[in-house]
Amino acid sequence: MSLSNEAIAQIEALKKLHLKTADNYDSPPERMEKESGLSGISCDYKMPEGLSCKEYEIGFFNEFGMYKVAFNDMKTLKESKLKPENERNNDDLDVIDALGRPDVIEGYTHLASKCETSIPELKTKVDEIKKLNPELNKVRHKSDDFMQLFDFIQGVTSKFSPEDIEFYLNSTREERQASLKENEKLTAKYGVEIRWMPAKATQNKIANAAEEKQKRDSSNKSFDAYQEFLRSRGHYEY
Repeated sequence: MSLSNEAIAQIEALKKLHLKTADNYDSPPERMEKESGLSGISCDYKMPEGLSCKEYEIGFFNEFGMYKVAFNDMKTLKESKLKPENERNNDDLDVIDALGRPDVIEGYTHLASKCETSIPELKTKVDEIKKLNPELNKVRHKSDDFMQLFDFIQGVTSKFSPEDIEFYLNSTREERQASLKENEKLTAKYGVEIRWMPAKATQNKIANAAEEKQKRDSSNKSFDAYQEFLRSRGHYEY
């Protein structure tokens, strides 16, 4: 199917808008470790062709990510247009205004259609990743679902634990809400920012790591205070 020049322009604009680079790559658990001083939360997996998770993520998202973005945008547009006009809110009106033009619909629908045709290629990528990381074999997912295959791969490149990937792919809405509430409790208690929905096992790991860090910090402060006490009396430091 040939696309109009206007639709092609919309596709190129979408790709440019969502271009993944080394500067905007993000691993939420890795970022939390750097900010909090905790360790042992993120998982650095082996990737095909010896690539790092970051390198693989950039290439993967720039090739397949636009299909997911376009699919979700067209789904949102459809939901907004199905609402009676008197029930549409400002968000609905903004969506219809931004995405409802014929050139946008044509370009985005073309991209969204590639979700289905890309499934065999994504399944091959998932199999390659599992072969390099057997611990991921326990993660349940649909092998004929573009979104699940995509989210599995992005969970790996984001360095989430197998338990976290499993949780994201198979949890209910209620379970996700409970995870976010538990994140809030951990943030309030330990001051750690958790920018993803971890499984309970990971949240327990974060809590244990934060407890251990607090004990170390407390011990270090006590030792520093003792050293200061000795210095104040003219003693040498240990």
